[in-house]
Amino acid sequence: MAGVVRIIEMLLILMVISLLLSIVFLELMKKFTYPLIYFGIGFTILLWLAMTVACAIYHNIAGAVIFGIFTILSIVYFIAIRSRIPFAVIMIRSVVQVIQDYPATQVTAYVSLVVHIAWVCLWSFTFSLSLRFTGNVYYVALVYLLISFYWVSEVIKNVVHVTVSGVVATNYFMRDRMPKNPTLGALQRSLTTSFGSICLGSLIVSLIKTLRTIVRSLRSESNNLLLCCIDCILSCIDGLVQYFNHYAYCQVAIYGKTFVRSAKDTWELFKTSGLEAIINDNLVDGVLWLGVFLNALTTGAVGIGIGVAFKYTHETGDYVLFFIVGFIIGFVLMVLAMQVIDSGIACTFVCFAEDRHSLQRTNPELYNKFMETYHLTIF
Repeated sequence: MAGVVRIIEMLLILMVISLLLSIVFLELMKKFTYPLIYFGIGFTILLWLAMTVACAIYHNIAGAVIFGIFTILSIVYFIAIRSRIPFAVIMIRSVVQVIQDYPATQVTAYVSLVVHIAWVCLWSFTFSLSLRFTGNVYYVALVYLLISFYWVSEVIKNVVHVTVSGVVATNYFMRDRMPKNPTLGALQRSLTTSFGSICLGSLIVSLIKTLRTIVRSLRSESNNLLLCCIDCILSCIDGLVQYFNHYAYCQVAIYGKTFVRSAKDTWELFKTSGLEAIINDNLVDGVLWLGVFLNALTTGAVGIGIGVAFKYTHETGDYVLFFIVGFIIGFVLMVLAMQVIDSGIACTFVCFAEDRHSLQRTNPELYNKFMETYHLTIF
């Protein structure tokens, strides 16, 4: 019993530490945005370089050449888009301020983790029951369970995305007359009038993910070239659809459109401002993932420190386990926190690209900063 209490204490301490670190990093994102963007760029390039070196060490010449090319292309790409950094800086600072003003947005993300864990537990129990089936019934049940797993998981994630986007959009258009609890209002819309759109978009992604899982299962039995190509194509489609949906859901949150209407309008938006959106995301993503790994590594180190301070064990292997547990907790919680920022940035970009004059009315100072940096040349 004492051992269980110690484990719970350690987990709670690690979660609190990770949450505090996420709060600190948000403040750093607001005050040291420029350095963090450059660190994020360097972090991305170093990852490609590390994979290149790893392939070279293990004599994987083809892999080393491919990753080496990606490393060089990343350097050239970031040099080419450096003029867009000021716009990304203003975007990050403005969104972080909104999230800090309405911390319930992050609470919504953390609550979604609890809901997701409950869903995984229920799904696992149902999956164990399906093992009793045989023949074709088993395969049909397995496909159904795969679709349901991915579908519900996507719905939970997208409800948070639409909720955060709703809060950011409300601040964008109604900053001078904000409702008392915009997060609750946005969550209510996500779970009622916008829920059908969320479910439809999530279903598309879940079907693609299910096909990928089936193909990967077949590859484990017979890894031929055809299955490898199909898996690669499905992977690309999955990434493109998720990226597209990310912006389509912003339309759902901002205007309350149906998913089909949002998809059409997002396509039109990408025709005119798609390049700017991609560049902005590339600059921001480096900062977000830098925060995730810093939080995970720090929380992992704290896990080791807790083991030493409270003398939980004297075995080296146990300290490695403490680090892994801390790393996972820090990683998961920080990913949730950074997804909130990512949703806010995507929504702000859509709002600004489609209706700049509303920002001029509600927040002239931010409007002027955006206008000064948005029209800078890309190359």
